[in-house]
Amino acid sequence: MATNPQQGSMNSIRNYPTVVVSVAGGNGDGVSYLLDGSVWQDPYNSLSMPLPFPDALQEFKVETSAMPAQYGFHATATVNAVTKSGSNEFHGDLFEFVRNAIFNARDAFALERDTYKRNQFGGVIGGPIKKDKLFFFGGYQRTSLRSDGIQNTAFIPTPAALNGDFTALASPECNNVKQITLDPRLGFVDNKISPSLLNPVAVNIAKTFPVTNQSCGRTLYGRVADQDEDLVTTKIDYTISTKHTIFGRFMLGNLYTTSTYDGRNPLSINTYGYKDYDYGLNLGSTYLIGSNIVNSLRIAANRTNIVKLNDNYRSWAGFGANVSPLAGNIIGINAVGAFTFGAGNASPGAQHNGPMPSVVEDLSWIKGSHQFGFGGAIYQQRLNYWSGTNGVGTARFDGSTTGLVLGDFMIGRPVTFNQGTVYGFYTRQFYDSLYDVELRLTMGTVLVAL
Repeated sequence: MATNPQQGSMNSIRNYPTVVVSVAGGNGDGVSYLLDGSVWQDPYNSLSMPLPFPDALQEFKVETSAMPAQYGFHATATVNAVTKSGSNEFHGDLFEFVRNAIFNARDAFALERDTYKRNQFGGVIGGPIKKDKLFFFGGYQRTSLRSDGIQNTAFIPTPAALNGDFTALASPECNNVKQITLDPRLGFVDNKISPSLLNPVAVNIAKTFPVTNQSCGRTLYGRVADQDEDLVTTKIDYTISTKHTIFGRFMLGNLYTTSTYDGRNPLSINTYGYKDYDYGLNLGSTYLIGSNIVNSLRIAANRTNIVKLNDNYRSWAGFGANVSPLAGNIIGINAVGAFTFGAGNASPGAQHNGPMPSVVEDLSWIKGSHQFGFGGAIYQQRLNYWSGTNGVGTARFDGSTTGLVLGDFMIGRPVTFNQGTVYGFYTRQFYDSLYDVELRLTMGTVLVAL
């Protein structure tokens, strides 16, 4: 099952969030992953692509320390996993694992049971297509996660502040027993200001916030991130002869994670939704050249594909600001100690990797008590990525202008505003005009006799 990614780690929202495994004290990205003998590695973070679920996995092996030369891709360890195959008899199973408030015990220190819901179900089936010759195997697993949003606290402009009255917001009750006097040079009189001096962009943004009747502007909101994951494994095995077998395997992981934005409260804009679609095709041949010589050939191609599902809020231009909307209908605001939303993980972008082809050839020869290994591997990694992280435009308010963070916000005085281009290619037109001017100068000598 996919894990919840965190930005800045090896597992992030820019790759399929598989588990980071450290072997023998090495780095998590120092492990090579092979599936059915072919490379099964994500080029973004060098971790594993989604592995088959347990009922579709035949075996796996972990090697470390003095590894064979054929596993020379990473130095720490190698994980070699093999998917299940069909046989001359039909076999299969169905399963389901459920976790919710009905089955979960309440935490001893919690007032009520958690709202976390996890449903994992699926099945596998395998058998013969042609006895002793052709076999099939297929498996499917779906995992769905649901939970109520974790409650977060923010401080937003009150209805009084929207009318220019900051008396309550500047009171000791809302500022750790400290009375704040807003700068009168900016038009404040007794912590009140004419509504006409409020910034219209800030007013328009504040009107999209929930209404709070708490005197300090305190409000609670939740961020929901539901998740659905589908894992599919299919495999065909064919026995050509007692010496020669071939197979074809297709594996995919499809992960859909919703946005934290509930479509109503902009404070919940934190992380965009995305679809992560990873898949790979592997063709293999195993040939017994002699009783002590085996040749193995694997030809494969993998691909990871991440598509961000951008939130539809409003751009700075949509609120009336003179800012180019370079990254869709989203903005970023960091009002220090009051509220934060947008930008960062809520920014648009996409990642498309691959296809990533690989060819692995291994020949094993046992001579008495000595085993020789020959072969080679070709693996091409492709990473195509663009990011709109800085394109939305992020304003930061810290209270250094008026003395109150929400005061700075409402009069439109950010301490910084950052916006960067999202262009991967710089293309611009130019105009040129050339005039050719030719100057001719004739010089002569005049002699005058006096």
